[in-house]
Amino acid sequence: MSIASLITEKNKLNNLIIFADFKKEIKKTNEMCNMLKKFEATNSLLILDKTSKDKIHRSAKNISKYKSYWR
Repeated sequence: MSIASLITEKNKLNNLIIFADFKKEIKKTNEMCNMLKKFEATNSLLILDKTSKDKIHRSAKNISKYKSYWR
């Protein structure tokens, strides 16, 4: 499945979260899990811009049911 198809599918299911210019740095995986639960983001695709990647990717990369992409 291509990235564009995956984004379209997740958007149709209201299961797409895009973080752009994420202000707060999240260092702990547990903290990231709690934030994703708050957004009801189960089995979601996270799309990160460079700023957001630098601040949250490290805490999200160890969560097995989440995938994140950035460019």
